[in-house]
Amino acid sequence: MQKGTMTVGGIIQFGSYNWRILDIQNDKALIITEDIIEERAYGDRENETWEKCWLRGYLNGGFLQKFSPEEQARVVETRIDNSNCPYHEKEGSKYVADKVFILNAEEVEKYFGFVVEHQWCSIPIPSWWLRGSDCYHAGVVGRDGKIHFWDGPEIFHNDGLTYGDGVRPALWLNIG
Repeated sequence: MQKGTMTVGGIIQFGSYNWRILDIQNDKALIITEDIIEERAYGDRENETWEKCWLRGYLNGGFLQKFSPEEQARVVETRIDNSNCPYHEKEGSKYVADKVFILNAEEVEKYFGFVVEHQWCSIPIPSWWLRGSDCYHAGVVGRDGKIHFWDGPEIFHNDGLTYGDGVRPALWLNIG
């Protein structure tokens, strides 16, 4: 994979996944899996922030381990701002350093042009997770091309886990 052949909107293979290039800055590219790769819970507690949620732990642990050591070395640790969500007044965790993460609503608006649906959604819809201030207010991108936010206790199973929505990991890849 050569830097000169990479373009925003293009598709690359990294590991065993196809990734869409969302941005290129200097010697790194922001990429997201082209498809939902699996279903996972966001967290197991109502007020669990991105900093402490189960999905973040999995992406930076088990998921990252699916890549070879050489591939892992190309993944750039990134400072993630999750201080709040502009679509509700819930304060989230502050800054964290992640190698793998999920996008937030602002990033999806910027890179995909999806519309934020300001209605709160209390029933599961086919979707993929967005980083929120906590799992009680986690966002999702629905098949309707809109960003929705979960609200209400209906998002929790009896075992305390949020519904298993789709996961589209994102990361900054060193292309220099």
